[in-house]
Amino acid sequence: CSADFMMDGTLITKDEILVQFTGLKDKNGKEIYEGDILTVDDTKGVIIVLWISKIASFGMRKNGWLHTHYFGEGVEPNKVEVIGNIFETPELLK
Repeated sequence: CSADFMMDGTLITKDEILVQFTGLKDKNGKEIYEGDILTVDDTKGVIIVLWISKIASFGMRKNGWLHTHYFGEGVEPNKVEVIGNIFETPELLK
């Protein structure tokens, strides 16, 4: 494919989006990745997992929160469920 190229030794294609694994799993044992959309049992709305390069850490952002939160800071990985991601299911953000 002419859209393929190499970046730091990794083959990148036009149809693929690379995301990083957080090292965590949700309450169902599903791996949590950057860009995933999560729900938490006791809250309304969805949470987006993002990489914050300024502090080299994964964070979570949700409408209504004043700032970005981190896993273990009020939201434990075993309390969330991955329901999609911002690339394949962006309609979940509406």
